[in-house]
Amino acid sequence: LPADTKIRGYLKILGSVVESLPERIEIGTHLYLGRVALLSALPPSLGTINGDVELAELPNLRKLPSSFIVNGTLVVRMCDSLEVPEHLHVHGDLMTWDVKWLFDSPARDLFVDEALTIRGGRISANPV
Repeated sequence: LPADTKIRGYLKILGSVVESLPERIEIGTHLYLGRVALLSALPPSLGTINGDVELAELPNLRKLPSSFIVNGTLVVRMCDSLEVPEHLHVHGDLMTWDVKWLFDSPARDLFVDEALTIRGGRISANPV
C-alpha cells in the first residue's frame, strides 16, 4: 500500500505476509486482520476506527497505537504478548480469546462501553 493511504470503507487482510501497514493510513469503517504473518505493530495513524476491529491469529503483533479508539466491537484472538496501549477505548464490546496481554505500566486507561469478555490467555504485568 502507498505511504499515505485513505480507505473510505473497510480494510480486510487475511492469510498474508505483511511486514507493516503504511504510517499514514485512515480507514473509514472496519478493520479485519487475520492470519497475517510478520506484522508487529499497527501504525499510530490508526488511532480511531469508526466501526468494528478484528485482530485474529497475529503471532507477531505486539503494539497497538498508544491511543486506540474503536467505535464498535473489538475482537482480539490468538495473539501472543500484545501490549495494552496507554488509552484503549471501545465503544462496544471487547472480546479476547487466547491473548497474552502485557501491562508494562500501571498508568493505563481502559474503557469498554458494553461487555468485556476474556477467554483463555493471560494478563501479565511484566513484559516478556
